[in-house]
Amino acid sequence: MKRIRVREIAARIVREVESGEAARTRLDKVEGLDARDRALLTELVYGTVRHRETLEHLLSAVSSRGLDEVDPDAIPVLLVAAYQLVFLDHVAAGVAVSEAVESIRARHVKGFVNGVLRGLGRLVLSRQVDDRAPDAIPSNRRLPGRERGWVILREDVFPDAAKAPREWLELATSHPRGLVARWLERFGFEKTLEVCRAGNAPPPLCVRANVLKTTRDALVTELAGRPGTEAPEAVYLEHKGDPAKLPAFLEGRLTVQDETAMLVAPFAEPRPGARVLDLCSAPGGKSTHLAELMKDEGLVVATDADSKRLDRVRENVARLGLESVKVQETVEGRDFDAVLVDAPCSNTGVLRRRVEVRTRVDELERGALHALQRELLEKALTYLRPGGLLVYATCSIEKEENEDQVAWIVAKGGLATRQERFTLPSRDGGDGGYVASMMWARPGSPGLSSDRG
Repeated sequence: MKRIRVREIAARIVREVESGEAARTRLDKVEGLDARDRALLTELVYGTVRHRETLEHLLSAVSSRGLDEVDPDAIPVLLVAAYQLVFLDHVAAGVAVSEAVESIRARHVKGFVNGVLRGLGRLVLSRQVDDRAPDAIPSNRRLPGRERGWVILREDVFPDAAKAPREWLELATSHPRGLVARWLERFGFEKTLEVCRAGNAPPPLCVRANVLKTTRDALVTELAGRPGTEAPEAVYLEHKGDPAKLPAFLEGRLTVQDETAMLVAPFAEPRPGARVLDLCSAPGGKSTHLAELMKDEGLVVATDADSKRLDRVRENVARLGLESVKVQETVEGRDFDAVLVDAPCSNTGVLRRRVEVRTRVDELERGALHALQRELLEKALTYLRPGGLLVYATCSIEKEENEDQVAWIVAKGGLATRQERFTLPSRDGGDGGYVASMMWARPGSPGLSSDRG
């Protein structure tokens, strides 16, 4: 397959993501690519969507007209090419421009695309690999690089970060204005910048060792990986292909899972013989982790509101050879030692993976999610035995979805917080997320007060 075809496919997927499609879903449907072309396609799609607002800002800076005046079919082509020109070292500028021009169907647009992209190429002066901000280069002329370092520009394009930190972060890192404002208030400029950089970095490949069949050290040796720093089963790999084709995966010795996600199951304090309910289990990463920590002795009930997604859980349970996990569409009883609510959330801790989410995060969406999260917490209490643990987790870094929800259910359900952990995303490590465990603390069974506020 020719490289021009890969770039055309990338532009089409970028357009579809803008219309509401999930990037990973669209990429998985593309067939007939060899490993090299698939890697390039994934890089172009994810990179372009992650940096879209920055790329639009740069294209507008070198264009004689606003992008809203440009043929809509040309916009995705321009964005994909611009991503290569600004962020990628291994793609020749001439190749990126010529293939973009060739893919444009309308002849009268070809000259415009050629001129704009060549102008953008001239605007980029250099790329610096050092993470430290280059003091000699004002913030107006630089933006964070793809993974590390900085892209240096020849002209003032961005706001002054010292005078307008929110505006600079919004445009230079392509993160929504509302999120940037919230993070600046909570974390300050430097930490917010690091969160944004983590949100734009390609995530590392992390796997969880199935402790029933192997050890972390054995996988580190076999797969030339490096051990995680937080979860004892975590291994980071440099593998560039499909991890599902690794012998260790096929033999059930590992599961692909982010390291931060591996920190959730231990909060349920799983032990052999325990009864644990995973209320939002699909695709099964935490359910199977619970079973492994319980030495596959006891019961893990995996359920989910979306019954179709339970097929993924069944596949993972079978591959890992676990007998203690029962996948069920309905649940009965109030005798679980622990109930895990891995709640639907805004995904602000996993923006690097869910690249299309940043275009949909707003207060209204979080407001709707708040109600669902509370509904799930209330439901979880109906399955918990007296003295049992309620575990609540999200892949959000928003206080309203995390600490505030735990405080609400603790007050209403007669619970006491046992432990909690908040993690910001890291470029080299895990995603952002939150997990807390709560225990029944009053005489009688856990229950809700009459005020449902």
